[in-house]
This record gives sequence, structure tokens and C-alpha cells, in this order.
Amino acid sequence: GIWESVGGYLSGDLDGARVTPMTQNAALWAQFDVSLDVQRFDMIVGEAASMEVVWTIKARDGDSAPITGRSNLREPVQPSADAYDALVAAQVRVLASLSREIATRLTQGVAQ
Repeated sequence: GIWESVGGYLSGDLDGARVTPMTQNAALWAQFDVSLDVQRFDMIVGEAASMEVVWTIKARDGDSAPITGRSNLREPVQPSADAYDALVAAQVRVLASLSREIATRLTQGVAQ
């Protein structure tokens, strides 16, 4: 699902940090809890994948305040013989872009 994809990308974007969804059953070993509220996730064959997400990430160190943000992302479909494969590739890119945005905001917040 969306969380698994973004969580995997986010872990990589944060140099292997352990991230988990912000739920009651969150893993005990996580360094960060992440909440994703997907407002819109559109995929249009031959055009683009786009999404709007409100997100919150909180370090489990207990010292830092949660960082929240809103991301509006769009990845165009690249020309391909298979329109659906191209759309899936755009979907993967938009999820990776979301992860990079969250990781950037987190690292900026930690540096301050």
C-alpha cells in the first residue's frame, strides 16, 4: 500500500532510519512515527499520477516537536508502449517524491 511504499523510500532517504506508521501497533524499534493523510491520489492513463497528502513525522527521541506538512505532487507519464506500465511507473515516482519531501523537511528540522 501507500504507507509501505513511502515508508520504504523514507527509510532509504534517511540513511536507513527505522520508520513506522503512527498507530497504536507501531513497531517498538522505530526511530520515527509517520502519519499520512492522503487527501487525493489521482492516476490518469496517458497523463500523470498526482497526490495531495497531509503528513506528520515525529522522532521518538521525545525531545523534538512533530513536523507537519502538506505535499502536492505530480509526476507525468513517460511515453511507453504500455500505457498502464507507464502509469504505474509515474505512481512509483510520485510516492518516492513524497518520501524525499518528508525526509528533506525532517533533516532541515533536525538541523535547526
